[in-house]
Amino acid sequence: PISSGDNLPFVNLGTGRTAIQLSIGNYFSCALLDGAASGSRVKCWGYNPYGNLGYEDTTNRTAPQGDNLATDYINLGTVNGDGSGGALYAKQIAAGGSYSTCALLSNNKIKCWGYEYYLGYGDVLRRGHAAGTMGDALPYIDLGTEGTIVELQAGVQFFCARFDNAKLKCWGYNAQGNLGLGE
Repeated sequence: PISSGDNLPFVNLGTGRTAIQLSIGNYFSCALLDGAASGSRVKCWGYNPYGNLGYEDTTNRTAPQGDNLATDYINLGTVNGDGSGGALYAKQIAAGGSYSTCALLSNNKIKCWGYEYYLGYGDVLRRGHAAGTMGDALPYIDLGTEGTIVELQAGVQFFCARFDNAKLKCWGYNAQGNLGLGE
């Protein structure tokens, strides 16, 4: 049985790190951590059949590793996309019900990984499941030049972004019209 009250333990996010956002996917969780000296970082744990945790493998993780693993943070790439300019950090995280995850980054762009059919890249390539698929190798989602993305949300098999001009763009599965495209 799971403990409750004061006996229910806290998730170990690492020394001095606190969660500023939590997003729950399909049998997995991701936390956006405070922006301490290293910036806002992401840790994910749980079921990982498609690389949805973002650690370049499909290993399930029962909980974040605290300070034990340097690889506990998800590699979102660098500012210049070539290993230079400093690390990109997450401003918001969205874990979807389709074993997919997206992050709104410090440069106001979005990267997604996990189950290949709902990521928004226009292909069916899985990302986040094997070495060399995250970090600078992970492309941005092309949402055009409409404005600055200010919010990211995940649905069961789709994602939506809100722009600073209050317009929305959604991508992923649209069988029930959930993308709002009138189709």
